[in-house]
Amino acid sequence: MIDQLKALAVFATVVDKGSFKAAALELNLTPSVVSHHISKLENKLGLALLYRSTRRLSLTHDGDILYLSAKAMLDALDSGLDKVIGTGEVLIGSLKITMPSTCSDSYFLTHIADFSHAHPKVDIDIQFSDLHHNIIAEGIDLAIRIGTLPDSRLMVKKIDMLHPIIMASPDYIDKRGLDLADISHPNDLADWDFIGIAQRPMNKIFILDDGEEFVLEYKPSIVVDNVEAAQHLACKGLGIASPPAFLFGDRLQKGELVSLLPQWKMKEVPVHAVWPPNTRKNSLTKRLVEFLTK
Repeated sequence: MIDQLKALAVFATVVDKGSFKAAALELNLTPSVVSHHISKLENKLGLALLYRSTRRLSLTHDGDILYLSAKAMLDALDSGLDKVIGTGEVLIGSLKITMPSTCSDSYFLTHIADFSHAHPKVDIDIQFSDLHHNIIAEGIDLAIRIGTLPDSRLMVKKIDMLHPIIMASPDYIDKRGLDLADISHPNDLADWDFIGIAQRPMNKIFILDDGEEFVLEYKPSIVVDNVEAAQHLACKGLGIASPPAFLFGDRLQKGELVSLLPQWKMKEVPVHAVWPPNTRKNSLTKRLVEFLTK
């Protein structure tokens, strides 16, 4: 019975991670041992549980039924252990995280550092990229994503709101031949040069204190895939950028950038935690999401 329970746990992990190799890393086993457990379980049941190919694994009909039971078993185990161990439990395992490069110098990383201090036996692998990785295919446990998300079967939780501010360099403003007092409405910027972010829509949404909203559509003079790069190019006088508040402080204090339209607020941008739908209730991923939410 114990061997079957272990094999079921290995089987569920293989399905969750999408490959024998990824499951082996998660379980601290070799791929051959993982394969042995699956083959032994299939032989014991007299059923094929997985379709194997060089590119991917997929569940058979019987495998799908057994997987639901295996997940229920593991969830029940997690719940029971959680009740018994409580707040004194030691978390052990690994987390693979991806987040935008913007977050490499942000409070998000500070919070993850705090989580690591609180749980030193959890190994954390963080990838900073402005590309949207395929979470399931690449075995990513958690992604931090900025902006409105498309519909998907992934699990999502909003963890923060970013406050962008529109700005340009003093040299660029001088080149336009205007004083800041001459700029009172977003439409005054309609023919200015904008630095676009490839992953973001090419518009700026402004809101007055009374709730009036104005959407400024623009065609960027230059497009980059990195927020820090956009901010740097704005400092070089190439146009307008609107980085989140936590990035612009030093540039404003040094006078390298000037805030435009201070009487208007830019619409906040949501920040989401995104993770695979088959993540267990008390997994490290869920613990980290709860930590970031708090």
